[in-house]
Amino acid sequence: MVQLCIAGLYGVILIANLLANERTADAEEKRQHEINYVKEASAKLKGILDRTSDKEAKKKVERVYDAVYSSPVKSNANITSIESNIMNLICNLERAVTENDTEQINIISDTVLSAVNERNRNLKSHY
Repeated sequence: MVQLCIAGLYGVILIANLLANERTADAEEKRQHEINYVKEASAKLKGILDRTSDKEAKKKVERVYDAVYSSPVKSNANITSIESNIMNLICNLERAVTENDTEQINIISDTVLSAVNERNRNLKSHY
């Protein structure tokens, strides 16, 4: 009888431990997904910044980089479309830098900066 109680208690503890591990893994996966936007966008912008030759354009790209790099890493379903738009704009910015199109670099930088600020505002108002 005692052995049966010990075995039952062991089973309950084992199941509780498995559930806790699953929750921890889910939380870690969610956290990595949230961090991914800032890491990926910052890395792309850093590469773009390094390849920008025009001084004025470089300042604008640097402002965008700073805004993204200092953005909150939290994310939610309401802003995923904004984050997706920002990533698309960063790809457009990369293309403009490759073509050395200063006018487009300035326009796209301003657009990205506005989108980043909108994302950050939405996050701050949500939390």
